[in-house]
Amino acid sequence: MTEVAKQLHWIHNVYEELRFKIGPLPLCVDNQGAMFLASNPAQEGQTKHVRMTDHYIRESVEFGEIKLYYVPMDQQFTDIFTKNLGKQKFEDGRRSLRLIPFRL
Repeated sequence: MTEVAKQLHWIHNVYEELRFKIGPLPLCVDNQGAMFLASNPAQEGQTKHVRMTDHYIRESVEFGEIKLYYVPMDQQFTDIFTKNLGKQKFEDGRRSLRLIPFRL
């Protein structure tokens, strides 16, 4: 989540430099626990080990640069770019992204 938040922060800054006023950029996450920690600074005292990178996400949410959305794991169709999937799950993801198979 932190790496994506850094990229979204960069995109947000580019738009601001171009004087485009945009709202928070969406970040779809399948981990509700991570979303809760990133959205609720009051929980910081109850977590034993929170890395500095986790604070980056929290600040991005607080400053309104990103907004977290929960997307269940079975609906994360971009997994076809990052994970080894079974044939059916891969084809479903490809179809949902409107990608077509390459044929020679």
